[in-house]
Amino acid sequence: MKKNKILDCTLRDGAHVNGGFFGKSSIDRILKGLVYSQVDMIEIGFLQDGEYTQDQTFFNDIDDVNIFFQESNLQQQGSLFGAMIRTDRFSYSKLKTSDFIKFIRIALYKEHLSDAIKYAERLKNLGYEIIFNPIAVTKYTKSDIEAILKNLIALEPNAISIVDTFGSMNSRDFSQKMSIFCERIPNNIALGIHLHENLSLSLSLAMQAIDTITDRELIIDASISGMGRIPGNLPLELLMGELIKDQNKQYKIDCIMEIIPLLTKFRERNPWGYNPIYAYSALLGIDRTYPEYFEKNGFSVGENVNLQKLIRDNHFGEKFQKDKADFIINNYSKHFQ
Repeated sequence: MKKNKILDCTLRDGAHVNGGFFGKSSIDRILKGLVYSQVDMIEIGFLQDGEYTQDQTFFNDIDDVNIFFQESNLQQQGSLFGAMIRTDRFSYSKLKTSDFIKFIRIALYKEHLSDAIKYAERLKNLGYEIIFNPIAVTKYTKSDIEAILKNLIALEPNAISIVDTFGSMNSRDFSQKMSIFCERIPNNIALGIHLHENLSLSLSLAMQAIDTITDRELIIDASISGMGRIPGNLPLELLMGELIKDQNKQYKIDCIMEIIPLLTKFRERNPWGYNPIYAYSALLGIDRTYPEYFEKNGFSVGENVNLQKLIRDNHFGEKFQKDKADFIINNYSKHFQ
């Protein structure tokens, strides 16, 4: 029987909301609650060059991870722990073994492909399971995706993910992407799914994947209460509920519900969830950092929408560029007076 796994990314993707500063006691409680819930995989944060404190989930070195686990005395009890790397943000020289994290996810744009392969080869030799997360697959042509997959498959990773960075996929788009991935990825490589809540479709798309993919393992990302880079992710408790109901999974949702109050202070400070400006960016198919940037610069919803249109019309939307955003802002009055 095909296995479906849930990968919780609260402490990693949620770090976009609070800079990774959950606080050590909250990190401990979140991890323990996730373990007790029997979630399959837990991503504890980013491996990223910089300063590290025990109150955050950006780890400067794998040794920081090892020390954290030694001091927390956390037992895995069936859940696998892992972390995420971007090769442009974490030094190759820092790659080393860990007794605690078992998988590494490598997030990459097309231009990082050669570095991603280099890192993956090293990490495999160190004994890690490897998952590739090609970022923003919706911006690539079919031939682009096929070329990326060809290179990644050669490394024989444990999984390759469909990452809807812009949150712009509807059911038809998602079906097309799944077909491209599944036609080219061998069945022994799992398919990962990372969805965002721009269009409030993450749960329905996840269930579509579960119903559609029958010949390989699925690894579906989710986070507690949907916490993640605004507008957020697939809520873990909802996905668990569906898998318990439809597939007789033994997840313990009550352990997750007990954690949710810990996240309230972060939601009050930097709320995630449905927001029309991010929904609009998804409909336009542009990088969701543009509406975020325009909002921080004080533009109203209507102005934000108009600025996003200019981003699309000037073909700047594929990847956020501050200079392009500022150019549009500086020329805003010329278009909408």
